[in-house]
Amino acid sequence: MNNTLEKNVLLLLDQMDGTGGSFPEKMKEDIQWKPWLRTEKPTIFRVPEIIRGADPDAYEPNIVSLGPYHRGKPRLQAVDKHKWHYLEHFLSRNRYMRLEDYLDHIKSMEDRARSAYAEELEMDSSEFIKMMLLDGCFVVEFLIRVNNRTEVKEKEERVVHEQDPIFSSHWAEYYVRLDMLLLENQLPLFLVRSLLGLVAPDTADQSLKPLALKFFGADFLPGRTKRITDDRLPDPVLRSHHILHLLHACINPPRHEPPPPPPSKWLLLPKLSIGRRETKQQPRRHHGCLPTYGSMSRYCCCCRRQQNQYKIDDDTVFTPLTPATIPCARELKEAGVAIRRKKVTDSFLDITFIDGRLEIPRLRAYNVSNAILRNLIAFEQLYPDRGTHVTDFAYMMDCLIDTPEDVALLREEGILVSAMGSNKAVTVMFNNLCKRVVVEPKKGHLGSVFEDIPKHCERRANRWRATLNHTYFGNPWTIISVIAAISLFLLTITQTVLAIVTLVHP
Repeated sequence: MNNTLEKNVLLLLDQMDGTGGSFPEKMKEDIQWKPWLRTEKPTIFRVPEIIRGADPDAYEPNIVSLGPYHRGKPRLQAVDKHKWHYLEHFLSRNRYMRLEDYLDHIKSMEDRARSAYAEELEMDSSEFIKMMLLDGCFVVEFLIRVNNRTEVKEKEERVVHEQDPIFSSHWAEYYVRLDMLLLENQLPLFLVRSLLGLVAPDTADQSLKPLALKFFGADFLPGRTKRITDDRLPDPVLRSHHILHLLHACINPPRHEPPPPPPSKWLLLPKLSIGRRETKQQPRRHHGCLPTYGSMSRYCCCCRRQQNQYKIDDDTVFTPLTPATIPCARELKEAGVAIRRKKVTDSFLDITFIDGRLEIPRLRAYNVSNAILRNLIAFEQLYPDRGTHVTDFAYMMDCLIDTPEDVALLREEGILVSAMGSNKAVTVMFNNLCKRVVVEPKKGHLGSVFEDIPKHCERRANRWRATLNHTYFGNPWTIISVIAAISLFLLTITQTVLAIVTLVHP
């Protein structure tokens, strides 16, 4: 049946040019692979090599390719063949639509769909339309089956699920869902919505929301979202470019947070040591974050102005080139900061610092967390107008987690739940998320946190407390020795007072 369906698709594509000739050959002869003219701004990009280089596997699909960027890779061909089964079942959902109707429908959106991809695609029209038909119907059918998995009532639907190799094994479904959230593995959302509208006429907007809500379960997000309700989805859904964008829109930070503070002045300042052990700039991994173009230009201009007035030595830094930072969790605790789990929140991005109390929602670290966070961060790097709240969150966790001891502290407070095997694995993951990424934390939703924590730590009383904790109370034996010395001192004073009293009043 699938071979017949594939032949019908190819035959109809050949006939779409009106000559009955070979469509691919005719396209090659007519346009000779001339550059295609873009009609709209691109919305689906490849991850830049400078970002991809930090962890290439995080951006590669595991089991299924969607769109042109990973199409045809040998390790993904098993599911490519299974897409024909999904297409067959998708076509059966609307008995009033013929195969050629779907092809004509996609053909009418070809220019817009091609425009969605940033790269020039060396694919003729027939290959592109076939890819959009197979991949688009696969996504819609998969979303419908995910939504119906726990609600299968009709016998026919139950049989479909039992015979589906993707849903009959938990790992296959899991990795298909993960692959659908990779930045390079996206389809234009208007195409998905349009195909859904053909099997659910006049309800595409209403249908896509519950399907997406079911798809965006808590399996992949680093923290629980209490409810991903309709008002947290883009309104309308059409404003989202693809499924990863839709997920990003679902996890926006709380709306009640104040706007970010204005950019700090670009001044050459002596470096401040905020409760840290070192006195010079420590080569921490988040110093690999990239400054913006504006930062570099202002830096160069200011250096030219100041080069005759200031001598730049090892104990001074030019603050704009290094993103704002905060001490790690262990050092914050030494400085008297109370680190607690935030119990009432509906977003894992809802991190606050008020009156010396840092509250963080419960977070989960899974093996898949690395890929999801990296793709969300890459999305923000390519769509700066969509916000940088995931990047800011990842950078803050990078600052808080310096060693496995910091992970242990967060786990003791009930903030972090890990399924990665060791505290070191969690440390490595968070320490590398923002590598080669542009970070400007003070401009994001955590700007007040990055402003207030250093101020708190720089207060004299808090610095003294941090020094005492680090120098004298970092070791339990030191604490015991201090207590013993104080006790001995008090006993000595008591003995002296008693001796004086005895002499005065024999």
